Amino acid sequence: MSVYDDGWCVAPVAVPTAEDTRRRVRALIGWMVVVVGLFAASAAAAVWATGLPWLTWVLLAASLGAGTV
Repeated sequence: MSVYDDGWCVAPVAVPTAEDTRRRVRALIGWMVVVVGLFAASAAAAVWATGLPWLTWVLLAASLGAGTV
């Protein structure tokens, strides 16, 4: 019996492998790129597309929506 085995746990805990960690890090980086890209597009639209104020709000809402997923 080890320190971590008190007899109550019937199933061992799944330890993530290096491949699982890489997959999760890639997903995190991809999500961050989407959020930052949408935010940057919103800022660029505010500067360059002053005639389309709704575009800035749509892109900002999309970046905030992607950030909460």
